[in-house]
Amino acid sequence: MPPVDEETREVLDSLFENADMAEELKRSALARLDEAAPVLTVALMSDGGQSRKVRHILWSLYTCSHLVPLGEFCSGLDTAVARSVAAAVSARLLAGGESEERFEAILRRSGEFDRRDRIISDLASRGLPEDYPLPTETADRLRILLELAESTLPSDL
Repeated sequence: MPPVDEETREVLDSLFENADMAEELKRSALARLDEAAPVLTVALMSDGGQSRKVRHILWSLYTCSHLVPLGEFCSGLDTAVARSVAAAVSARLLAGGESEERFEAILRRSGEFDRRDRIISDLASRGLPEDYPLPTETADRLRILLELAESTLPSDL
């Protein structure tokens, strides 16, 4: 191996140091997600606006395919849930794909996969788009909600 000049050695040392730091940040983020998992699981199992927000955020982090208005969905969360959501976002940013099985475990423990399957089956039986969670605040979502509501209302209304 040819001799390495001082400047090259400094660059190499810096790269190794940054790689070690990145690995530590990733491990720390995954540990925080593990600590946050019970709070996220309970939040998903609840009813209401906070549950809907957490549901959209976690599905987005898990699938990387659901667009979520993060600012809107993060506002109004109680402190414990907000911290847990922040841990989830950090884990996805710092650990990437290594966080997926943890998201899957949270979604599975909370019953989200069963919920998704029931809703998708119901949407499919009505000829509606099989999208879960349903998009928020869009014309398509409003149409779907209207069709679902009309199909469950008594016919004499």
